[in-house]
Amino acid sequence: MSLEYTLDRLELKRDAGQVEKLMQQYAHLKPFSENLAVLQKIKAMGLTTAILSNGSVDMLVSAVKSAGMENFLDHIISVDPIRLFKTSPESYGLVQRAIPVNKDEVLFVSSNAWDALGATWFGFTTHWVNRQGLPFEALAPQPHFSGSDLNSVLVSLGK
Repeated sequence: MSLEYTLDRLELKRDAGQVEKLMQQYAHLKPFSENLAVLQKIKAMGLTTAILSNGSVDMLVSAVKSAGMENFLDHIISVDPIRLFKTSPESYGLVQRAIPVNKDEVLFVSSNAWDALGATWFGFTTHWVNRQGLPFEALAPQPHFSGSDLNSVLVSLGK
């Protein structure tokens, strides 16, 4: 698991109970204040919604439920079945395996610049939610859209 590797790499001491407690926090993440309202508006537009994550399916289902997003997401997609992480092209290809769409029909939204970059390389239209006001990645190309919170996605959708 990547947490174990990171703790080893940083030479941080811990016991199994601490690691488990930290991992359990993922199941209790709270959404940013605007997220549920924005997702509700997107669903009201008749658009398909999904999560694509490097997390496991169990982890994602738990986090989605805890955040109250289960009624706003049509698909929860994990890279686990292919055993590759984003930014591998195969990971982004999972979106099209779950949802029959062309690449140019996908607006891929991420708060991680590296993820938006990988999705752009793959051929998706991308939106980077840059909550911290960070500079764009030095590698090109830049995401097609960006904004400081999820409300900016509605602008990208023309709504």
